[in-house]
Amino acid sequence: MQEAQQQNWFYRNPRKARWLVFALCFAFLELSCRLLVATGLLHHETYPTTEQPVFWAYIDPVVGMWRYPNKRFNHATDCFDVDYETNSVGARDPERALESPDPRRVVVLGDSFVEGHGVARADRLSDLLESRTGVEHLNFGTSGSFGTIQEWLFYQEYASKYDHSDVIIFILPANDFDDNDINEWGRKVYRPYLREADGEYEVYYPVTFENRATSSRSTAKVIKNTIENNVYLLNAIRWGIHIYKENKTDGKPLIAFDNTPTYSNYSAEDFGMMKYALGEIARIAADRNVYLFTIPTETDAKAAQESGYRFPLVDELNEFANGIDNVQYIDLLPSFLQYMQENNVVYDDFTLGCNSHWGALGNKVAADVVYEALYKN
Repeated sequence: MQEAQQQNWFYRNPRKARWLVFALCFAFLELSCRLLVATGLLHHETYPTTEQPVFWAYIDPVVGMWRYPNKRFNHATDCFDVDYETNSVGARDPERALESPDPRRVVVLGDSFVEGHGVARADRLSDLLESRTGVEHLNFGTSGSFGTIQEWLFYQEYASKYDHSDVIIFILPANDFDDNDINEWGRKVYRPYLREADGEYEVYYPVTFENRATSSRSTAKVIKNTIENNVYLLNAIRWGIHIYKENKTDGKPLIAFDNTPTYSNYSAEDFGMMKYALGEIARIAADRNVYLFTIPTETDAKAAQESGYRFPLVDELNEFANGIDNVQYIDLLPSFLQYMQENNVVYDDFTLGCNSHWGALGNKVAADVVYEALYKN
């Protein structure tokens, strides 16, 4: 029996045997990860593989985050594969003239929901409205955590220069308050903030434009990202670590996600800064109509279904809008809840599925609400 064991290849080549077992285990796990990704059961993140950002970047001296002009970018994830294109001013929109003979033209402001994160341009709410009405809807929404302070400054410096009759602003309570909070961002990140001075707000930047963080990547980081884009097992491990770190409090992993409605999760100071920025947009708009819309999340929908439609943010925004002649406020949540009830769908059906951004259905329902507000009343 001992002699038979000695003839075994594994006994004669222990080091090679260990490497062979490791390779077989790695191949099995890699194949399993690829199958799980193919069936949609496992997330696969695509990490950037360029030394400098090629689409979104901190390149604008007024608002910080914006896009390079005349660029094309392919955004591919588990659940979508979309090409983004920018015009000569960096907007994900057709080329627009500053002057227009049309009596009506609409400026649309917002973040990644408005930009159309993960959806084809034709499926975005602004394009749906333009196709339906024949009225140009100039889409100046962008990803990159674009808050109400940035929207105000962008409108003041850029968008207001275009002939327009109406302004639409989409507010995402889930992160717009954080976007206006310097404590949520590093001191090297070039973003505009508000601070009180002599009873008034003033705009400031925590770092000069020349000394800002540029999000550049080292050669080692580029190589690491390239490997992890192509080795699914390593990609899954990295994503798992990211989720673990994102859902920790005081070093202890959370058992469940925070279910606090985003419509209730803000302070008086948070709302004061948002209200000031929105008021400045209304002032610059002058006699133009300004429409405010709040974008709900699944937690807001659940809270409304379980505890009733009672949110302090809705009351405060209604009070704010009622105090300014050219401002109207509409919350999207009641229409989303009504659609869910009438069509027997869940809130997730409005989203892309792999994340909470609107998919085609979410954009359609939102566009229907905007159409009723702007073109039916």
